Amino acid sequence: MIAADLDGNNDHEVVGDFGTLGLWYWDGSWSLLTLDNPEYMIAADLDGSRDDEIVGDFGTMGLWKWDTSWSIMTVDNPEYMIAADLDGNDDHEVVADFSAMGLWNWNGSWTNMTADNPEYMIAADLDGNGDDEIVGDFSGLGFWYWLGPGSWISM
Repeated sequence: MIAADLDGNNDHEVVGDFGTLGLWYWDGSWSLLTLDNPEYMIAADLDGSRDDEIVGDFGTMGLWKWDTSWSIMTVDNPEYMIAADLDGNDDHEVVADFSAMGLWNWNGSWTNMTADNPEYMIAADLDGNGDDEIVGDFSGLGFWYWLGPGSWISM
């Protein structure tokens, strides 16, 4: 399960994956988001509205986001993903590892960050200027961070 501010009221709802019972959220009582069972999900404010969207990886059904209804982001299945504000505008981008397809970020559309596949990554504001850098473990290639389009810097 994850915590998400789904209504912009500065409180968090609990979003729980109950397997075959589907995906539900708690806001004083349980409400159904979908009967489908996500492999993985994150909460991200994708539109700067202060409420979070749920981004769910539904395996072969692809990657979907919930605002007030479900909409598809891609038919591809990410290995994992994180939310990060890469441009400092108070909304989050989704950074998704699509394995052999590489690392991509969503900011209304998909943009390739690298063809390489990180084993692990986090979002962190390393320089304190209000936007997040992506810090990735690229195994034999080393430890790198993202400082904007096309610029990976070795750590």
